[in-house]
Amino acid sequence: MRRIGIDVGGTNTDAVLLNGDVVAAKIKTPTTDDVMSGIRAGPCLHTCPIGC
Repeated sequence: MRRIGIDVGGTNTDAVLLNGDVVAAKIKTPTTDDVMSGIRAGPCLHTCPIGC
């Protein structure tokens, strides 16, 4: 099962893509006033090597 986790903090926004218990991709971007812009600013999780 694939899952996405996102943590929006005061300094950075982190996101991970899990494939089972394995981290398939991860990103860290600066947190922005508009939370979605901060998430979109990093590399896309859908380009991970497991063909998401």
